[in-house]
Amino acid sequence: MFTVTRHPGSNIVEAALFGFFDPTASERYAAEVEPIIHHAARLSNGYLMLFDISGCPIQSQEVMAAFQRHVARVPERDSAP
Repeated sequence: MFTVTRHPGSNIVEAALFGFFDPTASERYAAEVEPIIHHAARLSNGYLMLFDISGCPIQSQEVMAAFQRHVARVPERDSAP
């Protein structure tokens, strides 16, 4: 369903999502990635989040709502140079 990788040297968090999610899978994704994002955001230059959704078909409205809740819980990327 997904892989999450943090690249410490560049502070990039990369997520690849594939397949059809159900609400449980979307919450599992959020539970795994949120601590990684929060940790990366605390570092001096913030973080960059990259998504590969090429293997992810259109999702249900219920799953999209779960992803919206997830995005609301993570810090914004600092846009300062």
